[in-house]
Amino acid sequence: NKAMVRFAADHLGATAFYVGGRCDGEGDSFLRVKDKNPNRAGVHAALESGALARNLAARPADAVLTDIESGKLAALIVMGNNLPLSADARARLLAAISRLEAVIVLASNRSALVDAASVALPTATFAEKDGTFVNALGMHQKLRRGIALVGRALPETLVIQKLATKMGFDFRPAREAPATSSSAPGAL
Repeated sequence: NKAMVRFAADHLGATAFYVGGRCDGEGDSFLRVKDKNPNRAGVHAALESGALARNLAARPADAVLTDIESGKLAALIVMGNNLPLSADARARLLAAISRLEAVIVLASNRSALVDAASVALPTATFAEKDGTFVNALGMHQKLRRGIALVGRALPETLVIQKLATKMGFDFRPAREAPATSSSAPGAL
């Protein structure tokens, strides 16, 4: 997430970032949270440290459709394919992106959005990469790869670095934040 914010803002002239993900689900006051996106806090932290520091807007995912239809966007880079849009809005989005100069999608699974992209780049699933995510409580947690990479998929950071190199930019992503340690049983 931080790598994409830096790359898009510093090298591509991005003017906005749209935050999507899975729709909220059921939660309770004990264990379950409504937010079904395990790294939502990490996305917002990356935007706060990157995009907002550069005076860029962080907007909800449904605003991308309005901005495309109004002609505010010429191109779009999408990380993942979980857009919390209604079926009607999703169909409108797929029709609208055909008017853009370029649509690059970095995703681990095939979808209608991947199929509609100008360029689709395969990324690793959470199980195929090491990394750090920020949970709903704001704790940085280390993620360890559980299985080998499949096919040509790579972690997003490497995909972004390779994309930047192909575009002629010297871009090296910053290292991820260290995981916090805990002595609690089952702590990651």
